Amino acid sequence: MEIRSNSLKEVLSRAFGLNIAPNNLLEASATVGETGNEKASNLVVIDEELRKRAGRRLIAEELNKQKNIEEVVERADKILLSEPEPTDQHYEETDQGWIDDCLDGAGKAYHEDLKNYWARLLAGEIKHPGFYSLRAIDFMKKLSKKDAERIRRICQYVMYDNKGDAVIFKYDSEEISYGDLSFLMELRLLDSSSFVVKQYKFETGEGYAFLFKNNVGFLIKVKKREYDLPIYSFTELGKEILTIIDDTGVNLDYLKNFATEITKMKEIEVVVGEFVRMGTSVSFLKNDKYFEIPIKLNAEESAQEGSK
Repeated sequence: MEIRSNSLKEVLSRAFGLNIAPNNLLEASATVGETGNEKASNLVVIDEELRKRAGRRLIAEELNKQKNIEEVVERADKILLSEPEPTDQHYEETDQGWIDDCLDGAGKAYHEDLKNYWARLLAGEIKHPGFYSLRAIDFMKKLSKKDAERIRRICQYVMYDNKGDAVIFKYDSEEISYGDLSFLMELRLLDSSSFVVKQYKFETGEGYAFLFKNNVGFLIKVKKREYDLPIYSFTELGKEILTIIDDTGVNLDYLKNFATEITKMKEIEVVVGEFVRMGTSVSFLKNDKYFEIPIKLNAEESAQEGSK
């Protein structure tokens, strides 16, 4: 088998740990003589060369993997050091099998962004043992740089509620395509059943629905017990992955356009803008002034803050 492509030679050179990739890997097998002795002699040579090349490839592969693991661990360490140190009990509760599987996946992360995502995954699990499932690791192992960039772009449309649910408001818009939503569904990040409306229920005759991201809030005030808010909701796996990848801001134009759309119904009042946390309430900015609403934001339960 003669290798003619310079690009393939370069790839093989790195994979096998050679300066120059072999040009004729199987040439010896094609020149086997007619006698049994010649044949046996050639096979011995082939086996020996194969062993050497396999050894060099495995060494190079493990060295690259170890380098990636150490970079991910170092970045996870920086994340953990930037926040209060977890107790010893957290270390004891972190499943060793989960850690081994995570490090195995991190070893194959060659792109800088992917290394950062693996670091967030590892740090998040150490801070909150059991927060990330093995499904999240399996997903990350198959995540390409291109797919990660697309998910991250879509994240600008994601909002969160104080229960940790993640949603994308649903209405006809050119800003986010059906292809984007289908892409999330194919990855099992978006709940296919959410293509029907989600219902928010209020305990009193007048209530609030409050969704947020970073310091931007979306407040819906209604005058009836139940209201159907059209959204796409994320699966449990999707919420886990968002805590790793979603480090984007908010698309305010999308929020404002959605607010305009749903306020066509007179029983709804919507406010979009900045808010600040005030203990058991939030102070919301409206018409350049803050007003307070009694909504408690539980950061520990918030999917947005699960790994950050």
